Amino acid sequence: MAYLYSQTASDKETLAKASQLCGQALSLQPENPQFLDTAAWVAYKQGDFAGAWNYCQDALANSDKAVHSLHAAMILRGLGEKELALNYLNSALESNTNKLDEKTYSEAVNLKKEWATD
Repeated sequence: MAYLYSQTASDKETLAKASQLCGQALSLQPENPQFLDTAAWVAYKQGDFAGAWNYCQDALANSDKAVHSLHAAMILRGLGEKELALNYLNSALESNTNKLDEKTYSEAVNLKKEWATD
C-alpha cells in the first residue's frame, strides 16, 4: 500500500499513512531496497529531501536498479545538488541492467532536457 500511495498521493494525510507503512515494512526488512526506495519517495513527496536522500542512499547500496538512480537524481535536485543529480540521471538512462520501463525512461529523458536549460 505504501508504494501505491507513493505513486498516486499528494495530500499530507495519505503521505503520512504511506510513511507509517514504510516504517512498518522497514522494521521487518530494513535493508530491502524496494522498501527503502518507497520510503525515499514518500519523504521526497513530503518535501523532506534530506530524509529522502538518507533512504535513497541505503536503497542504492543494496540495489543497482535504474529507477533508484532516477529517484536519487530527483532527490538530489531537490537538495540543490544539480551536478550530482545529473550524474545519477545519466546513470539511470545509461543502465544496461534493470532498465527503466518505457514511460519512466521517457520521463527521465524529458528531465534531462529540462535540466539542461537550467
